[in-house]
Amino acid sequence: MATSGTKVFTFDAAEAAEEAFERCGRELRTGYDMETSLRSMNLMISDWSNKGINLWTVNQRKETMKTSSNEYILNDDIVDIIKAVITRSGTDLSMARVSREEFLSIPVKTTEGRPSQWYLDRAIIPTLKVFPTAENSTDVFLYDCIVRIEDISNPRHNIAIPFRFYEAFMSDLAARIAEKKAPDRVQILDVKAAAKWEEAASEDRDRAAFQVTPDTNIYYRVFR
Repeated sequence: MATSGTKVFTFDAAEAAEEAFERCGRELRTGYDMETSLRSMNLMISDWSNKGINLWTVNQRKETMKTSSNEYILNDDIVDIIKAVITRSGTDLSMARVSREEFLSIPVKTTEGRPSQWYLDRAIIPTLKVFPTAENSTDVFLYDCIVRIEDISNPRHNIAIPFRFYEAFMSDLAARIAEKKAPDRVQILDVKAAAKWEEAASEDRDRAAFQVTPDTNIYYRVFR
């Protein structure tokens, strides 16, 4: 038998809601059923932002430094910054992330120089703070950040997740719908949702090789 030859399967919010209701042993019948499903989907993807780094939500962005400025308002879709460098004359130079307390403890924040430390105030509108204060307007703060998953506001919107998370999405949604529509199925659906999330999250990782090399000089220094 011939195969389809395609790799384009996806689903929209209405289909996701129907699947979730079926897993609960129910039928999606009313407009309110769809409304409550959309609400559950959006709450769910909000919750997923608290479950670690989802690689498909990592973007690389940049912020051009401004002379004598150490605070920058960032886009409100940023969940967190995971790594940053300062780019000067085509060279990426490392920067250190500091805590709120450490940044607050810097006595003179207006000292100018090449920014080497950064702090992210994770308010509703995130604010980046750097130290030293930028001494020019050519340095670029280059950073990898986690961004929010796209909202689902229409039953015909596709879900903005990679295909490898489809089953995790469906399982989690079914468990959430069960809390409202099929309490007798909550326990079994919760267990499946947790397992499917773990499977997807375990696969969603950086596969770069990691190697640890012992420092043989320690033996020489200690036991010589």
